[in-house]
Amino acid sequence: SYRDKALYMLCAASGCRIHEALQILIEDIDLKERTVNLIDPNTRITNKSYKALTPENRNKLNWKGRQTYKTFLIQPFGDLFFEYLEEYIKNEYLNHEKHEFIFQHIRGNDKGKPFFLSAASTRNEAFKKATDKINLTTTLNQGVHSLRHMYGTYLLNYLPKADGSYGLPVAIVQKIMGH
Repeated sequence: SYRDKALYMLCAASGCRIHEALQILIEDIDLKERTVNLIDPNTRITNKSYKALTPENRNKLNWKGRQTYKTFLIQPFGDLFFEYLEEYIKNEYLNHEKHEFIFQHIRGNDKGKPFFLSAASTRNEAFKKATDKINLTTTLNQGVHSLRHMYGTYLLNYLPKADGSYGLPVAIVQKIMGH
């Protein structure tokens, strides 16, 4: 689905944790500037999207302690995220007044409900099927979290720098990744 492609590209582009990506609201994305912010739900608990949740579902909002809301998107994944996001919004997203979570269920009785409420095993199974479909036999087919590892490895070892060298210091990578 376009939703899954957008979700996977966001995780690959930003190195965010899957639960951080799934809790993004419409207001967290700036299409003009092509930026994505990751906001701790505890800092905006009065937001209408959170108020629309049942208390049980509100308790499922998860945050691991990211210190910065800004993301650093790497290419080509950043551009692919925005391309797939546009297709997802056009073709699969249910625009309604209940909440503004970007990632929603796109089928069945749960259509339109926030996707962060889905089971992690279900999301990882879908990711594994996607990687199997393209015969990806690396550690990436271990689950969506492997995209976070790929991002960190890229920043540490392969990100081109202005001086012709590659990679960022560990402390900077940790900050970018929300450690």
